[in-house]
Amino acid sequence: MVSIKMEKENVVNDDLQLVEQFKRGAQSAFNELVIKYKSRIYYLVLRIIGDSDEAADIAQSTFIKVYRNLHSFRGRSSFKTWLYRIAINLSKNYLREKVRQERLPPLPEAEREIEGKLEEMIARERGQMLREAISQLPERQRLALILRIYEELPYKEIARIMGGSTGLAKVNYFYAINNLRKKWKKLNFGQ
Repeated sequence: MVSIKMEKENVVNDDLQLVEQFKRGAQSAFNELVIKYKSRIYYLVLRIIGDSDEAADIAQSTFIKVYRNLHSFRGRSSFKTWLYRIAINLSKNYLREKVRQERLPPLPEAEREIEGKLEEMIARERGQMLREAISQLPERQRLALILRIYEELPYKEIARIMGGSTGLAKVNYFYAINNLRKKWKKLNFGQ
């Protein structure tokens, strides 16, 4: 237990050292941060929005925003928390915009039929069913679940990223698991 805590402290210290090096003009320090976190950010965004091409774009936008604002990073939270918060906010903005665009006039009938058949084929895969069930969770539950299971973050870190208490992070995760179980049962028994 002590060694895990020391490892986390080392990661936080390493990140802060890289941030300080970047602030002093070492571009390579920023490159190290990107290399360290790029796949984690990509997969975090992918789990939130469910589109691999868009996830790659949002991950890239996350690092662009971090690059532009890293000089103002004050270290009130860990670099990782700050980075995740930026990625989550950009993902939420993308989803809001997507919902707004989906309110536009519907596709012609032939395109809707093709789209429907593709969705049916994809829905048959268990992985897609699970992603769909996760995507239907309320936003805070979905984020708590993704950060806890896929990112393996402790509740305290989840609370910092989501801007709430540790208890609230636990409650959101608990409800996410329960709601996911209910949705999963419906999906499996509905076939």
